[in-house]
Amino acid sequence: MGQVVITTTVAVTDAQSDVTTHEWAKTIGSLTEFFRAETVIADGATETLWDPRNESVSDLCGDFDVLVFKADQAIKLEFTCNEGDANEELFTHVIASGCPFILGDDGATYNHSTNDAFTTVDVIDKIRIKNSSGSSATVLLIMGT
Repeated sequence: MGQVVITTTVAVTDAQSDVTTHEWAKTIGSLTEFFRAETVIADGATETLWDPRNESVSDLCGDFDVLVFKADQAIKLEFTCNEGDANEELFTHVIASGCPFILGDDGATYNHSTNDAFTTVDVIDKIRIKNSSGSSATVLLIMGT
């Protein structure tokens, strides 16, 4: 069995130069499969990073218990929940250059109503990236299940 260890340190310096440090560590264990992709995405391009229904895109993981993403340019990550269904839900996160983005599982919801944003539980089915940073972006995606 494999594992992913995530260690995060955030140091905040206020206007008086006082520094407060926050540290967390999380181990996600009992992982049997890993998917790792490092690629260059051209400026203006949109590409599928992970789609478990397309083996040419995703060698192994059909789902994930941990996802780590990092890019050297500001990019947009698009997540699809319930892909191909009438209730397909897309949600996008803008990721800052050099700032890692981490998810601890593939849980997501769809079929939102005006009174409840957490209506139907499902999983993330697909991940795409859009690069409109002005230059090519080197991206790293690590997944484990």
